[in-house]
Amino acid sequence: EEYLEFITCYKNEDSYLVLLDIYSNLYKIFYIFSKERFWKDVWPKFKEHMKEPFKSNFSRLGWETKRDENINDKLLRSLAIAYLSFAEDKEIIKQCISRLNSRIDPDLKSVVYSVAASNGKPSVYRRLLKKYSATEDNEEKMYLLISLYKTKDKKFLKSSLGFALSKNVRDQD
Repeated sequence: EEYLEFITCYKNEDSYLVLLDIYSNLYKIFYIFSKERFWKDVWPKFKEHMKEPFKSNFSRLGWETKRDENINDKLLRSLAIAYLSFAEDKEIIKQCISRLNSRIDPDLKSVVYSVAASNGKPSVYRRLLKKYSATEDNEEKMYLLISLYKTKDKKFLKSSLGFALSKNVRDQD
């Protein structure tokens, strides 16, 4: 309780490292308690508790990298998208899924693919598989392969494991 109260002091924070630490700690709290019966009553308030710094930073940064942008902002954009997705921000999730059909900033591919996979329908999963087969870029293949394991659907998770062990994926991937 004291920690949650303390971090409200960071509502105007724009440091990637500070917000990464806060997100990491909030995720640990989520991971520990999310299977408890009381969690469904706590989750709505919990996910909103520290949304403000991530939302305001994302509003400031947007989806596209700016010319001569510093590394803190590049990293912060991706972190804000990840946190807002974790907090079930419907607009961020919708945008990640829709961006699968267009050019994705290279700095955002990992987070966009992961958010889309963890929140998408079967058609999104199939689109990610298709993208994996279509790309020659090994880094992008890794992002796509990792994202396939983020699905919440057990059937697709099993399918992802089978895909990873198939001839379609190189052993080193």
